[in-house]
Amino acid sequence: MSDAPDWKPSPKVMGGGVAGAVTTIVLWLVDDLTPLTPPAAVAGAIGVLVTVGVAYLLPGAAAASPVDERPLTDDERQQVSEVVDWFAARPRKKEGN
Repeated sequence: MSDAPDWKPSPKVMGGGVAGAVTTIVLWLVDDLTPLTPPAAVAGAIGVLVTVGVAYLLPGAAAASPVDERPLTDDERQQVSEVVDWFAARPRKKEGN
């Protein structure tokens, strides 16, 4: 089991980001290709509403896997002990320097 964090965004986060970007592009096209020019505050509010709506509708990340609560093996204990000893042997910086 890897302890590395999963940096992949959830579908909810990706959907919200994509919805915000698409809304921005659509509002730019409306402004550029039609005589309509939505005020900046209204365009921002539309972007927020669409982003929140899409993020609300999409599923979140799967629940985190349960914590591995098995006892450490002798090899793992030795590795932990070596790391702790290494940190304890490091010279400490004096405060104020």
